[in-house]
Amino acid sequence: MENFIETVGIDVSKDKIDAAIYTNQNTICVSNNRFGFKRLIDWVISTTKLSQFQILYVLEYTGYYSISICRFFDQNEINYSIVPGLEIKRSLGLVRGKDDKIDAKRIALYGYRRIKELIPSRLPSLEIIKLKKLLSLRHLFAKHLAAYRSSKKVCEILIEEFNLNNLTPIYKKSIEYTDAIKTKIDKEMLLIITKNKYLFNLFNLITSIKGIGTVTAIYFIAFTEAFNAFDNPRKFACYCGTAPFPRRSGSASQSKDRVSTLANIRIKAHLGNCVATAIQYNKELKAYYDRRLAEGKHPSIIKNNIKNKLIATVFAVVKRGTPYIETYGIPEYSAHKDSEHKIEVQKIA
Repeated sequence: MENFIETVGIDVSKDKIDAAIYTNQNTICVSNNRFGFKRLIDWVISTTKLSQFQILYVLEYTGYYSISICRFFDQNEINYSIVPGLEIKRSLGLVRGKDDKIDAKRIALYGYRRIKELIPSRLPSLEIIKLKKLLSLRHLFAKHLAAYRSSKKVCEILIEEFNLNNLTPIYKKSIEYTDAIKTKIDKEMLLIITKNKYLFNLFNLITSIKGIGTVTAIYFIAFTEAFNAFDNPRKFACYCGTAPFPRRSGSASQSKDRVSTLANIRIKAHLGNCVATAIQYNKELKAYYDRRLAEGKHPSIIKNNIKNKLIATVFAVVKRGTPYIETYGIPEYSAHKDSEHKIEVQKIA
């Protein structure tokens, strides 16, 4: 662990970067490009009189606006930590107003308070960054496609009554075009994966599990950063919003455990689709679903448990390095399999 003695808070926007040094509260505004980054580093070193190894730059995640400066930091071996904006906001208590320089000072304060806890960040590989961007685009076009199809159905009801026949070919072309782009994005993601031997191996391992399809496997690879960002299924289940947490305080001591809304809802939605498929084609999970349903458990709770089972299975398969093999119903595997699942479910639930 590096011994940092100073933090620099960075507020990143599209065209500029505001930075503040915690100790002396000095601020600077530079352009969001390599020239601005060099100017920022020179200013910090000359102002603090410290070496770059004693300084930790702290910035909140702002999507693709912050990628350029992070790449610059990586290339120049400069220590930085990316922190979720919500975490910074909640740590500072009640604040009013918004100003980029003030925000940079608040981020510097957050970093200084946690200077012993923050771990330097590193950007994932270029392939992972591309996959995340393509998944975002795919999600956008999938939403448009669903909207076009839904609107077309409404339009078909009114065609005869209001003479809207001229709208039918427009909807048809819009649906075909959007669907073609979504298909092209899927092919591009698969091309990125097949060109990388390690990612392709991960992809084959994950898709060997009954119920998990191509897109969900890519989500696993991209948002676990090829299983480097999460080292166990419990943490990833928390990230996806499928891990239940206790809600016990005062008179609410008997409340049931619930999942958190602070989650990656896109992965959670895809896991929901996987559950529907797994219940049909995965004998073990289908038997589990039917058994728990007969015991009177609510279907939504059972399906959430299956999501956690799928996450645990993915991590187990990747850790083991061998494809999933369905052993349900085979006597010599049943006892061992049951004990394994009990351990994995305890880790997540």
